[in-house]
Amino acid sequence: MAKFFRVKDADGNLISMESSESTNNKVDSISSESTENQYPSAKAVYELINGHDYSQDFFTLVALSDGTFKFSGENENTIQYSTDNGETWSESAQLVEINVNSGDKVLWKGEIISQLDEPENDDITIGTFYGSTATYNAQGNIMSLAFGDNFQGVTTIETKLLFKLLFDRSKIVHANNLVLPATTLSLGCYSSMFKSCRQLVSAPQLPAITLAQSCYHAMFFGCTSLTEAPQLLAETLEVNCYNNMFSTCPSLSYIKMIANDISANGCLNSWVSGVAANGTFIKSANMNDLPSGEDGIPEGWQVYTEEEYELVRQYQLNSKENKSNKVVSLSSSSTDEQYPSAKCVYDLIGNIENLLGEL
Repeated sequence: MAKFFRVKDADGNLISMESSESTNNKVDSISSESTENQYPSAKAVYELINGHDYSQDFFTLVALSDGTFKFSGENENTIQYSTDNGETWSESAQLVEINVNSGDKVLWKGEIISQLDEPENDDITIGTFYGSTATYNAQGNIMSLAFGDNFQGVTTIETKLLFKLLFDRSKIVHANNLVLPATTLSLGCYSSMFKSCRQLVSAPQLPAITLAQSCYHAMFFGCTSLTEAPQLLAETLEVNCYNNMFSTCPSLSYIKMIANDISANGCLNSWVSGVAANGTFIKSANMNDLPSGEDGIPEGWQVYTEEEYELVRQYQLNSKENKSNKVVSLSSSSTDEQYPSAKCVYDLIGNIENLLGEL
């Protein structure tokens, strides 16, 4: 059957062209190495515009140096791993040590939750990557470590202490593409998860709005390279939930925490002890009870409500705009200092929803 696709002619008009589709020319990603003979899948176009959806991926470690990935399972936990992007899986009980080269990816999954009779009543820890010698990034959905192939869509953690000490003292650098999707947490589930990860530069998002006792206790304790905290969106804090969360993070200079109820015992104990001397703290407009110091707002930091900070940010952006760098067209000669107008972007990609529907 003949297939049609739409392209722009020299005058910028959309025209339909007939094509005999060759599956050999279909690509699932678009890059500077893409050719005129290739055409992208709808998924490739979506990811180009919206970014890759890491929540759909197995938990993955990406090696940044030669070395080893070492996983020590707890409580006879059996772990599976793949070095060929999920084509085949190997299984090991309790201890895995894999030699890796820079650029290697290893996918991980486990079935520990399915082995529990009452997950909500059990205290069980998956294990730790402590002892890994390779420097690495973490990405994908953390839930594949506990729910195996059924991790997608899981947004509740019932089992206590589940991910405690997972990256303890390992050489993780970036975790911004690591997905921690749970919006409802359990006791100590992320406790000390990144403890003393001194090379950690970027943290994962923390979307949880229903917290639990000690859920984030010492989560980033000793992360000396971390500069920005993930946004903390819960309005009501629980006993010890943020206790020591960012303690001994001397580079940390940005926190957004919008809780309105901080009455729970120990919820902010020493949570910002040892952070940077200067920084930015964003709070709820309804919160006027936060103390100054290591149990509240760090001394010496600028404090804003969400609305105030947005106004400041817009002012800073507007005052820094260099109109000479605004361009109305993009080409191979475009530079990192230039930025396109909104019309330029629209002219380049057109109506995304319609184009995707036509692919």
